Amino acid sequence: MITKRCAFAAAAVLVVTGCTSESSTSGCGVASSGYTGTSASELGAGSFEYTDKLTGRTPKSPPAIAKGGTFSLAFKAYDAPTTPAEVTFRSASSERLAGVGNDRFNALAEGLVAVFAMSKTDSSQVVDLVHLKIVAPLAIEIASDFISDPGAVKDLAKGNVELIEHDRISFTGVFTGTGDDGEPLSLGGLSPTWTSSDEDVLSVEVDEEYGWVWLSARKMGRADITVTGAGITKVLHVDVMGYR
Repeated sequence: MITKRCAFAAAAVLVVTGCTSESSTSGCGVASSGYTGTSASELGAGSFEYTDKLTGRTPKSPPAIAKGGTFSLAFKAYDAPTTPAEVTFRSASSERLAGVGNDRFNALAEGLVAVFAMSKTDSSQVVDLVHLKIVAPLAIEIASDFISDPGAVKDLAKGNVELIEHDRISFTGVFTGTGDDGEPLSLGGLSPTWTSSDEDVLSVEVDEEYGWVWLSARKMGRADITVTGAGITKVLHVDVMGYR
């Protein structure tokens, strides 16, 4: 029997809500995961760190994890002399969130799940906990970064891009689901695949450290960029011109 108290907490990265329970690890409620860096935990013993293992990078804060996503957690104790610094992680529901090794997780099913940081020397001691929300991906949201020519992406929402020959522009693709309020919710743990219909016209290069995708206009022509993942496909129609 593990005794715990799920306190209400909110932090810069992991947005945590909770409940009060005096039961086992499967008994406690709600929260959403953030993307990046550190976050205060629910019991206040330390902070949890989320890393997107799919690309080996730490992305920028999603409020939830994509069903089918992969990520890892780390824990840093605030008071190392009295709080166990080395922990093992335990999911309250292996059907929703399955552990792979000690710190890596696969999000298998939608719902809310608690992850416990347990003392490595005393497996019955709960050091801290955090709740994560798993949401099914429904769409891919594509955005463009570092644009020196806004005209290139003025019709991006319609799936159309206009580049000048030798342009090199970065894009991001983020899976989204539906939040409790019915609004789109950015999801972590998954990255889409980008392919070009004509690499001679338009090449694709993935920056795995930051998660950006670079499109390089090699010569005049037309190419389609297909962005896929989780059974979802989005297509960008790209015209490469000599001038605009």
